Amino acid sequence: MVPDRAGAGPIRHHSGRPARRSSPHFLRPHRTGAIFFPSPESNFLSVNYQICLPERLTVEDIPHMKRICTDLRARGLMDMAYVYAWDEGAEIRPDLRRMMIEKWTVLKREIPDLARANVYRNPDAEVMSVLDIVMPLTPQLQYRERWDHWRERGHVTGAYICNAPVHPCANFFIDYPAIDHRILFWQLYDHDVTFFLYYLINIWRQSRDRDPRWPDSDWVTATDGSVNGDGHLVYPGRHAVLPSVRLANIRDGIEDYEAPAVLEELTTRLDPKRDATLIEANRRLLDVPKTVTSAINQYTRDPDVLMTARHRVDTRILATRAHLRADP
Repeated sequence: MVPDRAGAGPIRHHSGRPARRSSPHFLRPHRTGAIFFPSPESNFLSVNYQICLPERLTVEDIPHMKRICTDLRARGLMDMAYVYAWDEGAEIRPDLRRMMIEKWTVLKREIPDLARANVYRNPDAEVMSVLDIVMPLTPQLQYRERWDHWRERGHVTGAYICNAPVHPCANFFIDYPAIDHRILFWQLYDHDVTFFLYYLINIWRQSRDRDPRWPDSDWVTATDGSVNGDGHLVYPGRHAVLPSVRLANIRDGIEDYEAPAVLEELTTRLDPKRDATLIEANRRLLDVPKTVTSAINQYTRDPDVLMTARHRVDTRILATRAHLRADP
């Protein structure tokens, strides 16, 4: 979901955090490289429509893209669309950087309401002049002032993981503790991340391309060297796709992110004078406890600590909803 547009400026709640705007849509993406996992009533994560473009994009491709965007607008889905093409190469290779800036400049002129996104660790003003959404690898979130700077100028700041980072940072790898798969979303909330990129959930080539192929040979967990489980969170059954335990933990992590976002939204509906005590109690829970995570590479390994923090937020949500029903 693209919760705010470049140029419009971020919407902020009382806490100073960017508002998480809800999206009721669930869109099955076509040619997607960005995978999101929505909870039923999501205020944060949604399945986005990613328009994947080749680096050889030419002006001749613009009419086709305009037709796609016309269809998305007609369906009310344009605010869920973004365009993406260069991966990490745009920051590593000067030629790809120039290409991205040139072609995104054309897109910005021709389709101004189509969000342009790319991963970038430390973007400068020239890069951000053509990007609406910027996504660093999660360890880069430690540089809060950098991302605050771009949010204040109307950009969406996200994050991503792939075959990196590795411990002591959280990731979705098979051989990492289950709490890692869930704690990541507490860290995203703590760092005001409103856009999360993950590629992919069904990289099966390491087992599909074997001879004999699975299930007549062992399943290969490593998708990139010794990294186990990167990019495959579901498995091929004989008659259906099978979810993993990791995917269930990721779902719970997304709901953990949703909980303070829901409390934040409910708190904005309280009367500042009459409900001052309740507002103050709620606000104290809008910051992620240091006992849960104090940095991207420092977080609890104790599930009870996480569950206690979640229970406290849930309790305040129920109390606030009851108060609002009793005093509409």
